[in-house]
Amino acid sequence: MADALGSKKFVDGVYIPVVLMIVGTLIVKREWTPYTVLVALALGSWKFFSLKIKKVLKPDVYQEFELKEKTIISHNVAIYRFSLPSPTSILGLPIGQHISIGEVLAQPDGTYKEIVRSYTPISGDHQPGYFDLLIKSYPTGNISKHMASLKVGQPIRVKGPKGAFVYTPNMVRHFGMIAGGTGITPMLQVVRAIIRGRAAGDTTQVDLIFANVTQQDILLKEDLDALAKEDSGFRVHYKFVDGVYIPVVLMIVGTLIVKREWTPYTVLVALALGSWKFFSLKIKKVLKPDVYQEFELKEKTIISHNVAIYRFSLPSPTSILGLPIGQHISIGEVLAQPDGTYKEIVRSYTPISGDHQPGYFDLLIKSYPTGNISKHMASLKVGQPIRIKGPKGAFVYTPNMVRHFGMIAGGTGITPMLQVVRAIIRGRAAGDTTQIDLIFANVTQQDILLKEDLDALAKEDSGFRVHYVLDKAPEGWTGGVGYVTADMITKWLPAAAPDVKLLLCGPPPMISGLKKTAVTLGFEKARPVSKLADQVFAF
Repeated sequence: MADALGSKKFVDGVYIPVVLMIVGTLIVKREWTPYTVLVALALGSWKFFSLKIKKVLKPDVYQEFELKEKTIISHNVAIYRFSLPSPTSILGLPIGQHISIGEVLAQPDGTYKEIVRSYTPISGDHQPGYFDLLIKSYPTGNISKHMASLKVGQPIRVKGPKGAFVYTPNMVRHFGMIAGGTGITPMLQVVRAIIRGRAAGDTTQVDLIFANVTQQDILLKEDLDALAKEDSGFRVHYKFVDGVYIPVVLMIVGTLIVKREWTPYTVLVALALGSWKFFSLKIKKVLKPDVYQEFELKEKTIISHNVAIYRFSLPSPTSILGLPIGQHISIGEVLAQPDGTYKEIVRSYTPISGDHQPGYFDLLIKSYPTGNISKHMASLKVGQPIRIKGPKGAFVYTPNMVRHFGMIAGGTGITPMLQVVRAIIRGRAAGDTTQIDLIFANVTQQDILLKEDLDALAKEDSGFRVHYVLDKAPEGWTGGVGYVTADMITKWLPAAAPDVKLLLCGPPPMISGLKKTAVTLGFEKARPVSKLADQVFAF
């Protein structure tokens, strides 16, 4: 940040005029050139050092910083942005420490008193030129009320850094955090620092419980949810505090006021309630490999005339299927047949959601005119159940199990590939370096399922590349055309090697042909039923 900012300013402010000055001297008065060069060097040095990052905080001396901007979050919460002395100034605040704001304020008795309060900025030293404070105004809060009345251009007095905690990368394996209200600010600082440090090897895991009275009181929820979505090593939990924590605290406080001698019993009740809530909110795996269970259809999203995404509810908001990456579930239904009899039909599907998304699972299903289960699914109404058991399948993905995956999918055969791709990308922060090249074959451009998701993943992650092939390509199509050929595989997928695995999923005729093609390209011959150790694995 410092280098980028400094070099840009140096060029804009000094470099071009200095070059013109030297060139002009060479043309007009060549003998003055040594003096001009000395002046240029002096100017350049002054500009360079004036643009170096400067820490402004002083631990024992108050300094004034003007309010630059005020963003209202709710009736009593705002984000205050204060200017630092220059665009390259930073507070110089170690991660986890805070600043002190001190103001001499009028008191109810007419006297004046210096009030000091501590706040943790939600911005950081990687954002020079300003700092942001998230502050909730309380009716009896001296500093918070003063801040609420502050106008743009008015100053506050700040000193620091303060505090005993300083975060350093990998200082612990796992942080457990509990925050209430504006107590989220130091947690946010640490979480952001950890996520920024992933590229440099910070593997710290973080679980945060964030306590608030109501859902509307949850501060910076969008930021927290975005961070949790971005980084698989950070998880935020809101529900525990909504249901138990605050009522329990109020119960204990009320007992202390009204009937102090009952406090031990109240504490025991509080502990029992808290324990029940805690264990009821623990993640639970629901799948059973040999027992069918019913799950209700929660939502149905139509993708095309014969494709839909079906979302099914799990028993609780913290339930997960417990499905290893690369495995699938079996759907079994007793359905009427053309001859009037009933028969149990079983089909396998790979969810496009994962265990990192508790409370539900999603299935992408294409309905075929002769497909028993797919037609049954297409007729399903919200609230109706399906019967599921699992996990099933021989393939289980583990990070870095190979150096490079080559994948070939046709139609809805994209679903297991998508599961593996997403798992690899989520695992980057923890050190998964697996490379992926995917050939996705379809009849027409309109048949390409989840194209937006695939393109977004390829854009997000340089280690994943997707190559589209169409049997009936439109005019101007730049991808592959026809069936997937040996030339396409050679061009787009990794060559056969001990640390390379080829994954296949699609219609049986396609898979049969691809297995034969793979052998001609140096891959080991695929078995009729694939095993995890196979170099060519067909789902």
